[in-house]
Amino acid sequence: NGEFAFSIYPNPATNRLTLTLSKADDNTTMQVKNILGQVLSAKNLATRQTQVGDSSFTNCVYLLEVQEEGKRYVKQFVVNK
Repeated sequence: NGEFAFSIYPNPATNRLTLTLSKADDNTTMQVKNILGQVLSAKNLATRQTQVGDSSFTNCVYLLEVQEEGKRYVKQFVVNK
């Protein structure tokens, strides 16, 4: 089955970044949160690669949380325009 892993790049980002997953299915979800834990966006991830973010992101540190098979994985990313 293999261990789940994901990467995000570029980091820091100016607007968008790419999220790449080692595996994904209909139950894999993603949330972008600000440093206070407020959810800014969320979606299901049926593919192993997706674009995250848009021009509304301000210069800040964000948390990208992926849930896969009942487990949470979190990475930080920075937006620096």
